[in-house]
Amino acid sequence: MNWTIFAIALLLVGAIDRSFLPVFEVRGVVPTLVPALVAFVAMHAARPTAMWAGFLCGLTVDLLGPVPVEGMALVVPGPWALGLALAAWTGVQLRGILFRRSPAAFALLTFLTGLLASLVWTFVFAMRGWYPGEDFPWPGSALGNLTTRILDALASGVLAIPLWWPLERWIGWWTFPLPALRRR
Repeated sequence: MNWTIFAIALLLVGAIDRSFLPVFEVRGVVPTLVPALVAFVAMHAARPTAMWAGFLCGLTVDLLGPVPVEGMALVVPGPWALGLALAAWTGVQLRGILFRRSPAAFALLTFLTGLLASLVWTFVFAMRGWYPGEDFPWPGSALGNLTTRILDALASGVLAIPLWWPLERWIGWWTFPLPALRRR
């Protein structure tokens, strides 16, 4: 995989996620493009490359999105990084049963990527919130937060459908290995 193209795509997606997509918020549900980027890489790259890409995407999300805890904005590197790395690994495992040239398969894998990353993120902060004196970074319960995150993942899956066409058109720029050379 061409890491320069990946870095450019990650910076572009991160900027769009933080500056433009919050405009489309409906009742707290905001679609994001980072799960689509992780799903795209997981569908085409080798396993270690996909997991590193997922980790780097998650680390970028962690660093760009401070978490509100007790009235402060806290930057916690790790929860999204672990979640998106797990999602990338899962995407690599599932790509054998997916039709890679299908926008529906891409949307489904984007939804699953967002779902798994959200589960890990919610779990990490729920465990942290159980310590005495610690507070959750969301109002209400962990289940309510997880419901919002699942809807975020669903919205991201829908948003991935129009994103599939430019990604597939420019797939040669990414220099993924040929399918016959891939190893599991």
